[in-house]
Amino acid sequence: MAGKAVAQVARETGISRQWASREAQQPETQVELATFLAEHHAALRGLVARAVEVIGDGLQATKVVATKEGDTVDLGPDHYARLQAVKRLIELVTAGQARVPTGGDQPSDPTLLTMDRLRAVFERGNRGGPRRA
Repeated sequence: MAGKAVAQVARETGISRQWASREAQQPETQVELATFLAEHHAALRGLVARAVEVIGDGLQATKVVATKEGDTVDLGPDHYARLQAVKRLIELVTAGQARVPTGGDQPSDPTLLTMDRLRAVFERGNRGGPRRA
């Protein structure tokens, strides 16, 4: 189940997403995860360092092609590879950060006050409804 989203795990195991999420947040689950990470800290740190190096290399990628004669020609910056490296860098830097809802997103928690919900409440209040002093 490692690396899978809670919703995917829930589908695969036949349980509700809410239950899977609740189980994932249980202290016992968190202790198991922390123990695993502690046991593999040095290896994970090395992998992250290598990932940063590879992304750095990608930011300087160039496109080289071979001719029919066997010669190589440097075509200059490989913009596609560089943009992919930027994408991976952003993913790495933002990994583990909470996702902030944007304008089109509607969080599933109806008690969460978003800017869209605040605007809707404000607009309902400005349509001639009773005003409170």
